Amino acid sequence: ERFANLAVRLVDNLNAKEVESKTYATLHLFVLHWRRPLQEVLSGFQRAYNQGLAVGDIVYALTGAVGALGCAFFVSESLEDIEMEFRSILDLMEEVPYSFPG
Repeated sequence: ERFANLAVRLVDNLNAKEVESKTYATLHLFVLHWRRPLQEVLSGFQRAYNQGLAVGDIVYALTGAVGALGCAFFVSESLEDIEMEFRSILDLMEEVPYSFPG
């Protein structure tokens, strides 16, 4: 968790907007969900989503969105609200022309 905190501080202190979404999505998906309250993890995923959209990093924006929706389910948010948000994320996913390399 110390290295996760260091990564967050570096991104914030260096104002590294281009890697903020990657950093927040990765840390909250693989590290911080084990050690922090889900409400805090939810806000980290939301930050990854918003910053990813802001800089055009759609892959990590959507990673943050899916993580946020999963956390929202486990913190007992309304299923109707989760469904509505999920549908808007699906719409965004359908609009993005993305192909896997190879």
